[in-house]
Amino acid sequence: AVSILSTLTSYTLNAENNWWGDCTGPGGAGSGLGSNVSANVDFTPWLGVCITNKINVTCAFETDNITLSANLTSSAGVNSVWIAYTINGIDHNKTATKTSGDIYSAVIPSTQLAGGQNVTWNVFANDIFGNNFSNGLKTFYVRNRTSLIVNPLSPDGLSGWYVTEPLFTLIKDGAGGDAYYRWD
Repeated sequence: AVSILSTLTSYTLNAENNWWGDCTGPGGAGSGLGSNVSANVDFTPWLGVCITNKINVTCAFETDNITLSANLTSSAGVNSVWIAYTINGIDHNKTATKTSGDIYSAVIPSTQLAGGQNVTWNVFANDIFGNNFSNGLKTFYVRNRTSLIVNPLSPDGLSGWYVTEPLFTLIKDGAGGDAYYRWD
């Protein structure tokens, strides 16, 4: 009997559309960080969506819309992306849109924000086969707007003018940091 393998001069094993334990694909003969694969294995495309470079929101104010974004890549292709976030115990989901290159983003409108709260969020995606992927939670603090107190409260002169020089007091967010204001 003749062995089939002894008559083959080359062969390729079809291992496409598999999960290799990491969204970057297989290691070994592959260039990814997942399970090792040997030579002569066709592993492209593989399953998985890599979610990287999630934005760090460092200075969020209750008066501003907040844009959340991340980079998403996939050998097989990204089907849909959404960002889930929790504000004051209420869960929200927003569909993320591709803004440029491999960056996807969604906006939390200021109408959903209240100062003095933490917002926890994460990015979710599914590949073209319907497999869902996500990575770790991120949290940011929403600052209260700086309060302005004017003393005396109402102008004490004619036509809305002050005769007595008013005293302006700015009260910053309780979490510390700077007081922010704009003077017109």
